[in-house]
Amino acid sequence: MYLEEIAKMKDSRLCPSKQGIIGHVIIDSSAKFSPTAVIGPDVVIGPNVTIGANVRIKNSTILANTSILDGAYIDGSIVGWKSRIGRWARLQALCILGEDVSVKDEVCLFGTTVCPHKDVKENHLKEGDVLL
Repeated sequence: MYLEEIAKMKDSRLCPSKQGIIGHVIIDSSAKFSPTAVIGPDVVIGPNVTIGANVRIKNSTILANTSILDGAYIDGSIVGWKSRIGRWARLQALCILGEDVSVKDEVCLFGTTVCPHKDVKENHLKEGDVLL
């Protein structure tokens, strides 16, 4: 993986290990996150991202200007620009969200692709679902 390779080169973009940061993680300096969030391994957080309390993110990329609200869980997913992930929402198994996607509170997505500018209001648990 790319993050593993840049770790071998001692790249300064990688976050040092500390409480709440596990493994290879890159967090843009403008991102804000709660001290109770746990991020990593293998995570990239873009500019102006806001991460709430008790959020867990691993094996994922979060693009710019996204808000992830308290208690959300994101694993193995890509979250597009200007998106909003609701409280206690879950994204697992390679969810791909386009730009400006809103996932409502407590919604679970499993292997779901969401096109840009969509509101997701209900669970999608069938891997491979595409929301147009």
